[in-house]
Amino acid sequence: VVIFKAQEQLKRASEQPLNTNLSRSLLHESLKLFEKVAGSLTFANLQTAVAQYINLKYYAGAIQLCLVVARESDRGNTALQWVNDGKPTNDPRGIAFEKRKRCYDLIHDVLRDLDMASSKEPELIDGKLTVIATKKLEAYDVVNGSDDEVFHFDLYEWYIQQGWTDRILAIDSPHVITFLQRLAATNVEHADLLCRFYTNRSRFFDAAEVQAELANSDFALGIKDRIRLLSLAKANANVATVGVSWQQQQMLNHAVTDLLEIANIQDDLLGRLKVDERIDPDRKREIEQALDGKVLDLSEVHDVPSSDGGFTRANKAKLFNDYADQAGYYDLCLLIYHTANYRNPTTISGTWSNLIQQTHDEVTAMLENVAAGQPSPPMPYEAVTSKIQNIAHHTSLDSFV
Repeated sequence: VVIFKAQEQLKRASEQPLNTNLSRSLLHESLKLFEKVAGSLTFANLQTAVAQYINLKYYAGAIQLCLVVARESDRGNTALQWVNDGKPTNDPRGIAFEKRKRCYDLIHDVLRDLDMASSKEPELIDGKLTVIATKKLEAYDVVNGSDDEVFHFDLYEWYIQQGWTDRILAIDSPHVITFLQRLAATNVEHADLLCRFYTNRSRFFDAAEVQAELANSDFALGIKDRIRLLSLAKANANVATVGVSWQQQQMLNHAVTDLLEIANIQDDLLGRLKVDERIDPDRKREIEQALDGKVLDLSEVHDVPSSDGGFTRANKAKLFNDYADQAGYYDLCLLIYHTANYRNPTTISGTWSNLIQQTHDEVTAMLENVAAGQPSPPMPYEAVTSKIQNIAHHTSLDSFV
């Protein structure tokens, strides 16, 4: 009976001129009646009502009805639990989600029609909102004011599928933060979207944390991409953010700076090893696979079995023993000492001696092979001086190095 009354009011509204007080009153009355029986409304009835609401430009009412029907179809909110649990397969709660999603898909249809209609008319005439602009505001007030988390997550996924990331960045809702935080763990583009969301709202510290986590993640990112992310994180960590203490900023900045120094060394190592003529092509491919990715530790701590049956802590050198020292890149070895706070004077002194001798020998060989008419290379002492100045600059005149 109630459904029949609602349909009757809707029919009467369709017989009135659009946007009259009587038409609006009849549409509003039909919505209230439909809402009363939302739990028993068939999907076919819902589709018909929504289609009529769209024809009558009652977008806000169409969205509201879909949201109420979705809620009534899952009073226990099991769909939200299913989403929060990572949408496990063969879970009966997924059926509740699908029922709600059919309602949300109708909302997508409403929004498409609304966007198309509003794109054909101006938003303002003589400084006043047009009818369609007002209807759009009313519709999006219903959308953004909904407390249905499942709807919001589904809507944002739809926005991303449509390529409407700007819409997500413009939304002020705790639901969008939760949504983006979850997505950020799935791929690089979504993590970058979360960073943009934070920076657009001057939440620079939060953006820096995401960028630092992304730079140190297991995603398929090259070392140069990781350096870029760490550089952005360092810049954001240095910007004052409301609600974040100076100590928090300093801790994050220190951690990011340390990782950035290692990443730069790793990138230098990769660049040199790729063009090192002493290394065969197969080994170069292995090196590129190892170094053009996640930032490696200078000294990785791991457990090894001990004689008493337990475990002891041991250092497993990465960039130093496995690459820089083996290749004889003594200037990079010195940078690694500085970054790792290594303080053994005998080893450091030996590395300096090797670097000076290596530089001297390289320049001497170049001088002996200078062809007629070619410019003369620098003298050995000039090349050594240049190396020392470069290392002093990169180590900030570290007295131990």
